[in-house]
Amino acid sequence: QLKRRKSMITLRQEIADFYNNEFSKLQIEFPGIEIPVYEPRIWYRYVIYCKTIIANKIIKELHSNGIAADRPIENWMNEKEIKHYYNSSFAYNHLVSLPMYPTLKKAERKAVVNAVKKTLQRLFI
Repeated sequence: QLKRRKSMITLRQEIADFYNNEFSKLQIEFPGIEIPVYEPRIWYRYVIYCKTIIANKIIKELHSNGIAADRPIENWMNEKEIKHYYNSSFAYNHLVSLPMYPTLKKAERKAVVNAVKKTLQRLFI
């Protein structure tokens, strides 16, 4: 994999550019959603921030549409403990990581975008 590192970074950048372009349109329709601020980086995850919807609802809905979304972080604490760590708790409950595999085909990227749009339309209404 180290030999393919450069091509994998390039492919992830292409996916991030595609998502940024498509999801920037969504922010107008759904102001409760924020996409990552574009800055030079090496993309590993594409995370959207859902201010007004609990991430688990979006993740479950995307799973039902065949999209492998997940939380970008894990909760290692119980409910009582995590209440003392507001930022961690908020991140766990409001961030959704979307598929960004270097092998993700263009049609699959479009399917992710369409599923996110469909999910947001359903949950915001």
